[in-house]
Amino acid sequence: MLLAACGAGKNKPLAVQTDTVARRDVIVSADANGAIEPIVIVEVRSKASGMVMNMPVETGTFVKPGDLLVQVDTQTVQKQFEQAAAD
Repeated sequence: MLLAACGAGKNKPLAVQTDTVARRDVIVSADANGAIEPIVIVEVRSKASGMVMNMPVETGTFVKPGDLLVQVDTQTVQKQFEQAAAD
């Protein structure tokens, strides 16, 4: 027993798994929950009044200066103009 305690006995080889090293791309991604808030809030107003006939853009759509946001019915204003011109 004394010899076994001093390491005189043979140890069994330890089995290990190996693999070949290879260079490759690693895709890193993350999913997260949160809220998006605008940096600037802009209030859009019209100087004209009347019934809205068409809204060619949806809320949240990116627009540029000069893009048509709302088309207002011009018939009422046109009639008022013609009446004022006739008087």
